[in-house]
Amino acid sequence: MSLKKVAKMTAWSLGAAALVIGTGLILSQTPGSDSSERKARLPSSAPRETVPGSVQAVEVADAYRTNEALADEKFTGKRTIVTGKMLQIKRVGVNLKDGDIRYDLLMSTGEPRDGFLNFAFGGTKHREHLAKLKVGQWVTIAGTPEEHKTKHEDGQEVVYFWGCEVIKSGD
Repeated sequence: MSLKKVAKMTAWSLGAAALVIGTGLILSQTPGSDSSERKARLPSSAPRETVPGSVQAVEVADAYRTNEALADEKFTGKRTIVTGKMLQIKRVGVNLKDGDIRYDLLMSTGEPRDGFLNFAFGGTKHREHLAKLKVGQWVTIAGTPEEHKTKHEDGQEVVYFWGCEVIKSGD
């Protein structure tokens, strides 16, 4: 084999290797790839212990997303105990009548594009317990779902729960 052919084959091999490696690096850095932040948002496994009678957040969200008649039968207006992973807690306002603060806990329902459950906590009596929760932590909350918006201001679906209380929190 001539020296030119060997050089040509080596150049082709190096080019192919660079393409494969470069493609892998690009794909590993694209949005939506598994990062630790994204993994914390997704309920990848069930909590060690569940509260009897509780339902998973994804079950509630799926019912509202796919069959609102079923969701109304099972959940709307009924005290519901839901287990899922905490995404965020926001202070959303102050009650003008009594000056009490309202906090909303957002719970993951699976993939971020699938939306979330919004649990409203009225009053500072819940603040100490809410302050201890961490992103990605399993939490079980009791509340009454009253409203389902097919598109939240950020484009996601959301189910609103009122009169909430934390029943259990864990890892």
